Amino acid sequence: MAKGKSALALALKKKIGSNDEIQKVTHWIDTGFPPLNKAISGRYDGGFPCGRIVEVFGPPSAGKCVTADTMLLTERGMVTVKELFEIEGYKATCTTRDVEHNVGLINENGVIEKTSHLTWNNRRKFKRIKLASGGYIEATFRHPIRVVDDLGNVVWRHAEKISVGDTIPSMVGTHQFGDQHLDANIAKLMGYLIADGYVASENSVNFSNTDPFIKDEYYRLISLVSDKMPVTRKHNGSEDHVLFSKEVRSMLFKEYGLEYEKAAGKQVPLSVRRANSEAQIAFLRGYFELECHVNDGRCIEVVSASGLLLQQIRLMLLNLGITSTISEKHVAGYENTYYRLSFSGSNYDLFLSTIGFESPARLSVATKRDIGFDRTYSGYVPHISGLVKSLYESLTKTTREDYALVDHVIGRGDRVGIDKLREIYVSFIGRKNRFNEHLFAQLAAVIGSNLFYDEVVAIEEGEAPTFDVAMPETHSFWSNGIISHNTFLATAAMISAQKQDGLAVFLDHENSFDVGLAVANGLNADEDDGQWVYKQPDTFEDSVELIGTILKLVRDEELIPESAPICIVADSLASMVPNSKAEKFEKMAEGTAKDKDQLNMNDNTALARATSANFPTLALWARKYNACIIFLNQVRTKIGVMFGDPTTSPGGDSPKFYASVRIRLGASVMKDGKEKIGQDVGAECIKNKVAPPYGKCTWKFYFDPTRGLDVIESLVEYMLEEGYLPKNASGRVEIGDKKYTKSQIVEMYREKPLAEIIAALQAIDDRRAKDNPTESVEE
Repeated sequence: MAKGKSALALALKKKIGSNDEIQKVTHWIDTGFPPLNKAISGRYDGGFPCGRIVEVFGPPSAGKCVTADTMLLTERGMVTVKELFEIEGYKATCTTRDVEHNVGLINENGVIEKTSHLTWNNRRKFKRIKLASGGYIEATFRHPIRVVDDLGNVVWRHAEKISVGDTIPSMVGTHQFGDQHLDANIAKLMGYLIADGYVASENSVNFSNTDPFIKDEYYRLISLVSDKMPVTRKHNGSEDHVLFSKEVRSMLFKEYGLEYEKAAGKQVPLSVRRANSEAQIAFLRGYFELECHVNDGRCIEVVSASGLLLQQIRLMLLNLGITSTISEKHVAGYENTYYRLSFSGSNYDLFLSTIGFESPARLSVATKRDIGFDRTYSGYVPHISGLVKSLYESLTKTTREDYALVDHVIGRGDRVGIDKLREIYVSFIGRKNRFNEHLFAQLAAVIGSNLFYDEVVAIEEGEAPTFDVAMPETHSFWSNGIISHNTFLATAAMISAQKQDGLAVFLDHENSFDVGLAVANGLNADEDDGQWVYKQPDTFEDSVELIGTILKLVRDEELIPESAPICIVADSLASMVPNSKAEKFEKMAEGTAKDKDQLNMNDNTALARATSANFPTLALWARKYNACIIFLNQVRTKIGVMFGDPTTSPGGDSPKFYASVRIRLGASVMKDGKEKIGQDVGAECIKNKVAPPYGKCTWKFYFDPTRGLDVIESLVEYMLEEGYLPKNASGRVEIGDKKYTKSQIVEMYREKPLAEIIAALQAIDDRRAKDNPTESVEE
């Protein structure tokens, strides 16, 4: 028999205790823009909710760019930024634009990674960083580039912070070729014509050579594209082989990209750089067969009037694992500058085995190599002597032979050869123990890395249209052989938390937070004041651990007032590497993976699995410790979606489920005449568990850092759009008998305290809600 409701209530209380109090949001963190506060919380004096997770996502920003002629290694082959954009259907014009686009580029791990966006970033100042090898990279001041620090670690550094004497690692032996098939014979013909051809004529194809083997081979190759045969002309010991055919010359340009250029303007045809490996090797074999000089079996060198041509060939060789250097050569009697590309030692051997020669004349000289000669710069590793010294001193027992092996290395200091490091490793590895195994792992990673260490010898500045590609997984891409790499709302939130005596934490996975600009806008970045924590975690799980440690310490030890908010910003979810991928990186560095396919570096579900395992805990911590955890994220395109929204954000579904508020940002360019001065930014709360969803607002954000978000101007526009300020048909605001333009209203409101404006808006909203509870505010 039922005992009644009171008995049930009493029994439940006795067994499980009284009901928990439904937790409401007790603290809000100002976003910096009152209409956005209302869109999130329903009130102008609200903002981001404490005790909850918030996700802010939108297209990636574009402050890290390279110039149009920067060479990229892609699934399309070795192409410039300009060529890549055009291949993908876009023009590389001087504009400000961002499009979602997927194309595969080689990242810093030597594997293809799909881009999420292509970006046009208008005309910007850039640094031209020249290297000892003769290579260079042009990048905007904030573009991150891999460098070797004083401890021998490879780290990111912005282009503006790189100095003469720094060391930049380049990737060697990537073996990434194009997706276009080109017959190896045609590629070889291109090599012949670039080397010994005159290709500037529109009416003929000209070729000069006297070697019987080369002449026969050229006639065989040219017959593949022409029914007519060249006419041979001899004079002063030289022979010109001229094919009088405008049709054939035009075909070589249209189908194979052989440009009409004189010697100084020659370059590797795009058809070759986009071709398969067999074709690229055939081109290089044909070019070197005719153009190089084998210097007494010591080195192979090429001299050309075209610096661009040799830069392209240097990068093609680098992709095959052959490192070379380029230097200027001034020829007596000639005003123009010539360029010399050369390599020796192990690179000489690799060239012979990978590319090689065919003609008897070349083979008779090239195979007689002087094995004692090696001037190759690539074999040296910088800042490694400290590691070698530590390794030597960690050995339990050493001998005179051991000391002799490392003495020269330790004394040398800055640069040590790879072969010497390999010899040390092999000699010492039998004495590995638990105290030095990490040192052996470091040395093995250095020896096994496919890196060429290049010293910065000069830095210049220029200005040009700049472009960027967004790499969502590693934020890195191969550019000229070098490994190159939505915070406004987050900054405003952190400043607001600090103003309430709270703590601001920024977890910078993107290495892109501009602390100086944040400080200029009001952030207190003095860690000694106890209101600022800045960390660069390695993995997603590291960030989760940091969040838990900080929250527990601050709240349990009562280091800030109980009512003070904690604002934690993680930038960005798209850039976070889960532990599972980090372990794969280590396998690659250690060389323990069987092949790159085994690593599955493009496994896009790894982060989703990590968020699924950790976001429930993060949601618990946010509630328990009354913290606002903001994850910045980016937009991605879903492949194959024909209907509905084709976009999503990285990290799987867990961020979408556990975030109480999800804010999607968008932006369009704001112009003053033809000059692009800023962006009109739009925000929409596509999920909201603390207020009605789908709240929207827009604001103006100026590129001028002294102006940034113009709160008053944007607020006036909001008031006009939402009917808070009456306006007539001409768009003028009517107040009493007077009519005002929008700019006049903006100046009037600049004289009013912001708190007074917000209070007036809130009063209007409250009155509207009271007079008509069912009526929308946007009446």
